[in-house]
This record gives sequence, C-alpha cells and structure tokens, in this order.
Amino acid sequence: MKRSSMDLGFLARTFLKTFVYFVLLFPSLKASSQVYHNFPNDSATWTYVETGFTFPLETGTWHFGISGDTLINGFVYTRLYINEGSLGQINPESAFNLSTAYYYGALREGIDKKVWFYKWANSEEYLLFDFGLAAGDTFCFPFQ
Repeated sequence: MKRSSMDLGFLARTFLKTFVYFVLLFPSLKASSQVYHNFPNDSATWTYVETGFTFPLETGTWHFGISGDTLINGFVYTRLYINEGSLGQINPESAFNLSTAYYYGALREGIDKKVWFYKWANSEEYLLFDFGLAAGDTFCFPFQ
C-alpha cells in the first residue's frame, strides 16, 4: 500500500516537533551531581568492623570519634580518638566512649575537598579522602 503525501507530511511535522522539543528542553535542564557536605569536625562517631579470613570467622570492632581540635604544622585539625579492638577479640565498648578512648591522630579538611589524616604514631600526614575527584579519576589509598 502506497502512503499518501499527507501521511508523510504529518509524520515529518510530528518528528520535527518532537526533535525541537527535546533540543530546546534538554539544554534548559540543570544537570547536578551530589550535594557536597563538609567532613564532620565535631562530635561525629563511627564504628569499623573487620572480618578475618580464618575458620571460624573472626571479627574485630573499632570505634572512632572526633572531639576538640589541635594545631599541627600551622593547620587546624580535629582530634581523632579510638576505642581499639582486635581481630578475634570482643571490644569492651559497645559504642564510642571518649572517656576510655585514646588519641589516634587528627583530621583536617582543605578547601579543595580533600581530607587529610595526621597519624600521631609516626607524625606523618596522609591524604585520606578526595571528594573533588570526578568519574574516571584514580585515587590510591596511601597506607594500611
């Protein structure tokens, strides 16, 4: 069956309207990524649980918390404390407890969305997070 020129004209106009609609609409939509929130600098706590590879499986629990600040090499850091556990042992604390924690190091956030960790035990600074990375960028974790 042969199509009439009227049907082809209708299809062409419909296609053109749809095409123009998308060409005009999509550039006006605002593209956005995740909203950036600064790294916590007071009263944050978190728990890290590790599972070993032995049988029976062993787990260890470490509780971290930040409290107060300190000045190191001209930078203001937030003090990081730990209730340390060990693999295969039960941590006596069920959650972070500042009164039984010990000083582990310090954290600071730069204006470039990088979070630095100052390890008290060896007086070295490590890049811990880089929230300014884009898709496809590479980040190497600096230590274990």
